[in-house]
Amino acid sequence: MSDLESILIFLFMIFYYVFFGFCLQKLAKRTNTQGSWMAWFPILNLVLIFSIAGKESQILLIFVPLVNLIVLINVWAEIAEQQNKSTFWGFLMLVPLFNLFVIYDLAFR
Repeated sequence: MSDLESILIFLFMIFYYVFFGFCLQKLAKRTNTQGSWMAWFPILNLVLIFSIAGKESQILLIFVPLVNLIVLINVWAEIAEQQNKSTFWGFLMLVPLFNLFVIYDLAFR
């Protein structure tokens, strides 16, 4: 991999992190969830996501392989339903790059 490719990948990762954090913070404020600042910190942003969905009791399931996929789909589907969107958005959050559109749509539309 060339230096240019490495730099572009690094810049995309920074963009992804900032965009996701910004949208998650906006979503937390939109749903009146306390602690919107947690959107900017790894692990704490998971706590925030589960709080927005109202499923704080399921957060430890995120550490169980394969179960975590089902739990994440369920959590994002619940958030989508709260925003009057199809629960299918929960499945779409697992699709790389498309999840950027989903989080944007949930936060701003």
